[in-house]
Amino acid sequence: MALRALRLRSVCRAVKVIAADEDNHLAYCHQERLRLATAGYRREIESLLRTTARAEIAVYRSERPPQPGRATARNRAICATASIAVIER
Repeated sequence: MALRALRLRSVCRAVKVIAADEDNHLAYCHQERLRLATAGYRREIESLLRTTARAEIAVYRSERPPQPGRATARNRAICATASIAVIER
């Protein structure tokens, strides 16, 4: 019983660290987006975000319920391809 409680505490601690890291990453991304928008790239950013959102919507609406692993990797690849296409323009 004590070993299980120790494992649970370890998992909880790990989840908290990961969540904090995600929060920091999102804050950094937001700061960078604002910096680039201020530098004159606002339209490019909006276009990229719009294209990525459309690709995600198309993928998730057109697919059957995702199969673990396979569908996630495919969806990410499609969204990344759409994003790269906008950047290369």
